[in-house]
Amino acid sequence: MTSTRASFPEYQALFAASLDAIMITTTDGRILAANPAACRILGRDEEDIRRLGRWGLVDRDDPAVAQALETRARTGSFEGELTFHRKNGESFPAEVSTATFADGAQAGKTVMIFRDITERKRIAESLRLSEEKFGRLFYMSPDGITVTRRSDGRYQEVNPGFTLTSGYEPDEVLGHTPIELGIWTSAEQRERFVLELEVKGQVLNGEFDFRFKGGRIRTCLVSARPLEIGGVPCILSTTRDITERKHMEEALLRTQKLESVGLLAGGIAHDFNNMLGGLMGFLELAKEMDRQGHHERVSGYLEKALGIFPKARGLTHQLLTFSKGGNPIRRTLALGPLVRTSATFALSGSNVVGEFHLPDQLWPCDCDETQISQAVDNVVLNAIQAMPLGGVLTVGARNVTQVMGRIGRFVEVTVTDQGPGIQSENLNKIFDPFFTTKPAGRGLGLATVFSILRKHGGWVDVTSVPGSGATFHLYLPASTDPLTTAASAAECVHRGEGLFLVMDDNEAILEVSTEWLMSMGYQVHTCRDGDEAVRLIARANQQGHPYRAALLDLTVPGKQGGLETARLLRNSDHSLVLFASSGYSEDPIVANPGDFGFMGTMVKPFQKKDLCVLLSSVLSSCDTPDNS
Repeated sequence: MTSTRASFPEYQALFAASLDAIMITTTDGRILAANPAACRILGRDEEDIRRLGRWGLVDRDDPAVAQALETRARTGSFEGELTFHRKNGESFPAEVSTATFADGAQAGKTVMIFRDITERKRIAESLRLSEEKFGRLFYMSPDGITVTRRSDGRYQEVNPGFTLTSGYEPDEVLGHTPIELGIWTSAEQRERFVLELEVKGQVLNGEFDFRFKGGRIRTCLVSARPLEIGGVPCILSTTRDITERKHMEEALLRTQKLESVGLLAGGIAHDFNNMLGGLMGFLELAKEMDRQGHHERVSGYLEKALGIFPKARGLTHQLLTFSKGGNPIRRTLALGPLVRTSATFALSGSNVVGEFHLPDQLWPCDCDETQISQAVDNVVLNAIQAMPLGGVLTVGARNVTQVMGRIGRFVEVTVTDQGPGIQSENLNKIFDPFFTTKPAGRGLGLATVFSILRKHGGWVDVTSVPGSGATFHLYLPASTDPLTTAASAAECVHRGEGLFLVMDDNEAILEVSTEWLMSMGYQVHTCRDGDEAVRLIARANQQGHPYRAALLDLTVPGKQGGLETARLLRNSDHSLVLFASSGYSEDPIVANPGDFGFMGTMVKPFQKKDLCVLLSSVLSSCDTPDNS
């Protein structure tokens, strides 16, 4: 051995230090030397390796052996893969390279270098299987799968599922972006997708509306995450069309509403019957006291009858808000006093104590005072019902700039109770229409809250741990406008003069409105439809006695209503002040009267004080208390 190694002095260091196995062999397969790496890889000492020889270390039945012999005989070298045996009986694949010395003192001898490639083959096989699985998933998935380049959003790969969902063939989308193809229906939804991907590192089951080939709008569930392909940052997305599922869910919800209509109608009838019973009773008592000459008691009973009015109006507004209508009539308000007043009113008469944390520095919000008051009232009542034995209700508010991935200026109102909490399986249901855990409940309260907040551009959320109470979070967008100051209905009186026209198809409303306006100083004319209103106003203008203002009912069954009447009047008379009245608070004219030629709106049913506030804000200033 010593002489063999000494005959290769220039390679001794490399021979001993190499991590690859190196053996010096003769043409007949005898092994003259083996380096330490060969001994380690084969699990044998050098003497054992020399004894076995080259063909005792490899699998002679391996077809690659014959090929190696033939190749070496022809070329003098061999590069390929052979199977070796370790001393413990294990076999392993090895990458082999040989070279034969053709001249010099070492002529006829062969250098064999090999390395164990078991792990490499395992990784390669694992990668092959992974790629095969991914390929099968990619091409066989019914969901749309796309790969887009992160730098510019261009499609790099789409699967047949995407073609089926979108209607686009691969050559129609590859190299293009979703924006170029008009797939995003909403810039806001795209911004939400990008923001969630950047902030959270992935999008998981996000719901988006896409416009596919032919202009079809489809609702899709999208998941996406970044990855690199060939060193290029990309985004892998899956898209599942859930349009039909959404339609089925909506149909199911409609069915559930129909099934619940009996319960709902019964509850409403019960509440209204109670109100009507009180109203009729107080009016009869007032009539009886007047007949008996007890005039001082008449006023008291009439006041009690009028006290029922806001409750009845509140119930009808709640039903409209819960339905598809009920658009808010907004003005810029400070939320703190509104929340405190609403919560205090809801807590009155209960065994629950309110604790308030409402800072003065809250940002103002553009909101409908009645609707937000109702939302707070519903949440507080829900909390009171969760604490039948009493407790403390904590109401707080704060300014926030980012919530649940949404960036902006919001005011958060929180209502925290000390009740038993909400079971986890119910957390996603409590805002559903008609869902309730109360035996006598109708499931409208929190559903109405959800509807109100959504119509204001905000949202409502709940956090709860069973046994530790619940906290409701109400979020409203902050306003950039200054706070609105409105006339107080209780302290203001409007005095005016001139002709005032009231158009309405309801005789009672015409009579009552006439009396109210006359008490304010106006001469009042009435009519029942728009055609008659246009004729009256035209005649008054011709006679040189124009009307000061007109109150037009928006809905007149079978005849011309207030909107068309206002359009005709605006073409001929730009000085006439027009007001609208409607029993439908969801009408867009109610929320934005100025967009339709009106100076303000009255939502039926309304009282004299409501009309007074409107006329004072538009036609004059209120400066004296109402002593009428």
